[in-house]
Amino acid sequence: MNDTSQVLSDCLALLSSPAHEKYPSSSGRGSSHFNSHPDIQYFKEIKDKNHYEYHKSKYNSSNINHSKSLRGNDVQVSIQNVLSPQKSVLPAQSTGSSVPHTDPRINFNPHDRSSLISRLSTFSVLNWQVPDLGLTAVDLNELTCARKGWKCLKGTSPKNTLSCTYCHSVMQLKFNDASTGANTSYFPFDFDADDYMELNVALAQNYLKQIRYQGHDDNCLWRVYETPLDGVYYPRPYIDETSIELVEDYLKNLKALTDNNHLIVDLRPIFKNSVNFQPPSPSEEFISKSNSLLVEKYYKEDQENSYYDIQLNSNIPGWMYRIAALGWSLHVQYFSRQYVILLVCSQCNSRVFLPQNQNQNQSQTQGELNLSPSRILTPCKYPPFISNVANNESIFDDVEEEELSKIDIVNEHKPWCCHLKQYPHNRTLEDLLFELILVETETNTTKSTKRKSSSEIAENLNRLNKLRKVFLNQN
Repeated sequence: MNDTSQVLSDCLALLSSPAHEKYPSSSGRGSSHFNSHPDIQYFKEIKDKNHYEYHKSKYNSSNINHSKSLRGNDVQVSIQNVLSPQKSVLPAQSTGSSVPHTDPRINFNPHDRSSLISRLSTFSVLNWQVPDLGLTAVDLNELTCARKGWKCLKGTSPKNTLSCTYCHSVMQLKFNDASTGANTSYFPFDFDADDYMELNVALAQNYLKQIRYQGHDDNCLWRVYETPLDGVYYPRPYIDETSIELVEDYLKNLKALTDNNHLIVDLRPIFKNSVNFQPPSPSEEFISKSNSLLVEKYYKEDQENSYYDIQLNSNIPGWMYRIAALGWSLHVQYFSRQYVILLVCSQCNSRVFLPQNQNQNQSQTQGELNLSPSRILTPCKYPPFISNVANNESIFDDVEEEELSKIDIVNEHKPWCCHLKQYPHNRTLEDLLFELILVETETNTTKSTKRKSSSEIAENLNRLNKLRKVFLNQN
């Protein structure tokens, strides 16, 4: 019996402290250098994406019934999620409908870029406002929320109200506004701007925990997953999928601008020189080939007479092509009886309101708008304040003041927007697009040449067959 106890003790000692050489720690210098290599990071992302798709396909093929705890209309958020009186977490309201519930995991895909852009599009100046947090490392912004599955509610909901697209948990972000001086009468001491900022930073750090993890339901998949930025929101250059997407987005933006050229052609002076013909500016070759692609994609029936191509080359100023290349598209929004034309970036949802010309009649101009329904934004009750422009006359006496008032269409993007990201060799999406347009048109020319030569070969073979039949019949 003692021998058996001794053997067991020896085995326990061996298992508790193995004598073999320990593996190197992942936090070592070599491992850190290895993990930071861009190729290793790229293949890790591919592995994670394929791993998720594998388990998703297994789930879809197994036909497992979704449990009640995952149903969006039965989600209940516990009181423990309320960490401060400045934040409220509300349960999703059940509709009481007898319609069978669709399992949200079927359409759940954190690697889908279009879904991420759709969630980002719900954030606007009308329903989302985060105070200035100074030079802190708190990245509480629209992209942080959207990549964790949150969308921003509109309509009658209070500002900064988020809703999870999977578990339907609702969370409202509240901050202290130093400009209004709200609730200062309740304190026996004075608050200054630094005190407000310090308090808002603490609130933002708390909200980040809610957004990334604690605000979701216990069984919500967004607690585990998040949309990767590199390769999804920030496209990976020099691959076919990215090239196709960049060119298509550019042509959509360009079409909206060119179709309404008569309404905005006089607005060139309101933009800073970053959009005008200052380096880097679109070359004549880029403009010409952009027109060819635009005609081929949207006006195929008129390609023979080249009417639209001639109109584009003669009427569209070069700065509009650069606005489209920078990701801006023309939209319209109605405020009661008034409408406002604005530029919107589809990647970060930034909005630039364009001034109205006093010489233009609202009703007449409204009838001349040529925009698809997707570019007509939700109507609002109160319009923003926008200065009018008449005959390009300046309302500023000082030249420097006038220059500061102009729109810098590059820096109007959100700081995290993919159009501002520096890609390899200090290139931007605009630089990549300039290359792609030239390559795309060359490829199309090569394809059309090949099609033409192949049709000529087929025609010659057909003639040869006819001559062969005539020759054989004569003999």
